[in-house]
Amino acid sequence: MIDLRRRAADMRMVSEEHFFPDTDHVILKIHAERNQYSFCAGINEEHPEVIETGNTQLLSTEVMKGTFTGCFFGLFAEGNVKACFPYFTISESAEQKEKNRAEAQREYPV
Repeated sequence: MIDLRRRAADMRMVSEEHFFPDTDHVILKIHAERNQYSFCAGINEEHPEVIETGNTQLLSTEVMKGTFTGCFFGLFAEGNVKACFPYFTISESAEQKEKNRAEAQREYPV
């Protein structure tokens, strides 16, 4: 079972539970864009299910004065289960790499 727990200041949210029966592994993905995060899980790396989406609006020092600590994620297991998190990777899609490259080359007036 997978659920997503988010917290921003005193606001907390727990997603609906998502079950992946008959498997001993689940692939987790976070897809981040400028205005929204998508949290995905599934047994097939090519087609993970979107569990929840989140707005990036509260993820800035301008909004969360003095309390913003950055974005982070954690993995844990509870109950009578065995969990193994052997690795994780961070990567950008080809489209995102191109957007980032174009943004870095953009000239800004002084």
